Amino acid sequence: MKTGLDRIVRTKRTELIKNRDGVIFIELVLVLSIVTVIFLATVTFSFLFTDYYGAQKVAREGAREACISKDIALARQRAEDAAWLWGLDQDRLLIQFMQDSKGVTCTVHYVARPFSRTFPELLNDKPLKDYHFQSVAIYPWTKKD
Repeated sequence: MKTGLDRIVRTKRTELIKNRDGVIFIELVLVLSIVTVIFLATVTFSFLFTDYYGAQKVAREGAREACISKDIALARQRAEDAAWLWGLDQDRLLIQFMQDSKGVTCTVHYVARPFSRTFPELLNDKPLKDYHFQSVAIYPWTKKD
């Protein structure tokens, strides 16, 4: 024989199973937190990749200008201009040139900081691990006409 309490418990259980608003909200919060972390990681990686690519372009531009003009001061200026165009911080940039009989080598060292441009408030002035990029470009001397 079924009592009224059994009927009430079954009814409440059925209502709880049918009403999933709370479960959906919890799943939404969990999924959004994971998606947010993935988004921030993607943005950070894309800015680090842009800095790395910019350092490569700066090295190429410096070596190319030094090879063509044979003037290291002008080549350094062109490389610094290229760094500015690529949004690289001049305080974290080191440009070096080396000449020999075969050509000129431009080496660029750059220290990139994750989240420094996009979300600095997340760090509370405590930077994450710096990434050190080094790019080298070697150009042979051009022939004199």
